[in-house]
Amino acid sequence: MNNKIKNTLLTVTLALGLMSQTAKAQYIALDGNLEDLRNSDLSSASSLLSVGTYFSVGSFGNRTAAQVNDLLSSATDAASFGSILQANYKAAFLGITTLPGSASGNNVTNYFQLGNIDSFTTSDNIYAVFAQAAGGGNYRMGIFAAASYDRFGVAGNQIRFDLSELGSNVMNLTTDYAGTTSGGPGAIAVGSGSLGGRSENGFYLGTAISSAVPEPSSMSLMLLGGTALVALRRLRKNV
Repeated sequence: MNNKIKNTLLTVTLALGLMSQTAKAQYIALDGNLEDLRNSDLSSASSLLSVGTYFSVGSFGNRTAAQVNDLLSSATDAASFGSILQANYKAAFLGITTLPGSASGNNVTNYFQLGNIDSFTTSDNIYAVFAQAAGGGNYRMGIFAAASYDRFGVAGNQIRFDLSELGSNVMNLTTDYAGTTSGGPGAIAVGSGSLGGRSENGFYLGTAISSAVPEPSSMSLMLLGGTALVALRRLRKNV
């Protein structure tokens, strides 16, 4: 191997290392172990959210929960729902549940350490999106918004991404703040049932069907692809 090829490979390795560090610096997490997650609003063990359900944390931009509900309610079938979802929702990472009734992950360890939040802004509200295989290439959806709760357990404003304190970006799927001293970050259902809900049994999926699952933000993939293309072109010129 000549020195030019060695230098090119070293450059690619360093670039990928820097990208990895950037991904680790941009942080958003999901904690869905705080309350039961369910396929339906039932208290039985069989209704716990199925293993193999896709989940992600991301944003519909600055849209409120009501606006997201209105946006997705315009879908007439699974295909149109999937198109609307992919056009308007950007995910920081994508994970798959491995235990019944729970989900947890973050953009450092999920999606091959490539998911990041470089494209998110402080105007973007935080959402969690669940997609469970429903057959025929379609998925049953559950969409929840991050919201602050007071010490009485009452939901207040939606929570936006905090780019100044990245470690605070955690989507907590819980409403259990009644009786606490100061409340904390929790979640609310988006809409009135078709996109999911929350009862004394926990958070549960809705009835809406989508032909597509959320996809992580393409920015990091574009960066990786661009780096690879540059390396390939250099190799071809120098071989």
